[in-house]
Amino acid sequence: MTPPSQALGIGLVLLSAAVMATAPTLARLAFEAGSNTLTVVTLRTLIGAVLMAGMLAAFARPVLPPRAAWPVALLGSLYYAAMSVSFIGAAALIPAGLTLLIFFIHPIMLALRAHWRGTDRLTPRRAALACLALAGLGLVVGDVAGSISAAGVAMALFSALMVCGVILVGARLRQHTGSVQTSLAFMLFAGPGFALATMLGGGWALPSGALGWTAVVAAGFCIAIGLAAFFAAYRHIGVLRATMVSNIEPLLGVFFAMAVLGETLDALQWLGAAMVIGALVLLEWRE
Repeated sequence: MTPPSQALGIGLVLLSAAVMATAPTLARLAFEAGSNTLTVVTLRTLIGAVLMAGMLAAFARPVLPPRAAWPVALLGSLYYAAMSVSFIGAAALIPAGLTLLIFFIHPIMLALRAHWRGTDRLTPRRAALACLALAGLGLVVGDVAGSISAAGVAMALFSALMVCGVILVGARLRQHTGSVQTSLAFMLFAGPGFALATMLGGGWALPSGALGWTAVVAAGFCIAIGLAAFFAAYRHIGVLRATMVSNIEPLLGVFFAMAVLGETLDALQWLGAAMVIGALVLLEWRE
């Protein structure tokens, strides 16, 4: 891979991280406007699918992947559905920062898998830096012991496991089609299931007011751009490296929550932020 290609791949991951990091805060705004988990997930998926389909139509690209790749797309959509519901559900039960912290155990999960399979060696240095980044996120999240819900933690852990499936299946699907088609395929297969689950799970709970709807529409836009950018990065820096760089996402999520929800960081949390950034810079320094 050439340096310009690697730089593009890192830039795509950073773009993905920046927009995906808004998810917990946007979900909380929608919840405060009277919505619920299934409604937010369903609307986010449908809005994102419409935006992606529009992008493909504008460039006269096929909407669906080749028929031979549909089984892979269906498997990915199942992972995506489970990840989305559990992640948004966790954000409703525990603080947004803690949701992101637990969710971002998944880069370490993928690194261990790659090391075990022999596809990418996890050196002691890389393992230490990954743990340093996670420890820094722990400091950023701060003391939330009084706010912890066991169910919320379990849902966040499950979402971390499911996103591993999304990433790995997405890499397989990218061998057959483009990044936007890959993301759209996951949403098109998962969308009807979300809608059915919403109706069977107590009905729709649409947000009230302009702020609630703005949050839901923004969430759809962010999931569309975020997934497409992340899958596009695979061809430039590979799956595992893209996942490691995406460790910046929780930190960006905390900053977004600060800007929108008025949250603040103390000195120890700023130290944690510096640890995250430093660890990621050192990881990239030797790649």
